[in-house]
Amino acid sequence: MLMQKGKTMNDDSISRQAAIKALNNYEIDAPDYMSEWAQKLLEAFKGDIIGLISELPSAEPKRGRWIEASTDGAVFCSECGTEWLSESAKYYKYCPICGAKME
Repeated sequence: MLMQKGKTMNDDSISRQAAIKALNNYEIDAPDYMSEWAQKLLEAFKGDIIGLISELPSAEPKRGRWIEASTDGAVFCSECGTEWLSESAKYYKYCPICGAKME
């Protein structure tokens, strides 16, 4: 977990394949009172969501580097300018904010 000035960040990225796998493995637990038609509708929505995820365009990867601040040891992402509290960000291969691959 990275500490950004004023907030804590978790890595919440997920690959297209992982999202589709999770949806395929998800069992809809419909209540007993729900009609068979409603249950089939929920399954159809699940299929529509998988279709939408499959059709999403992929973005070209950004490339960036960590830039050291002058005195306080903070670093900045060259792509988005986000400042990190410590040099620990240098050990990350990607910026957690904009996704730029650090070179």
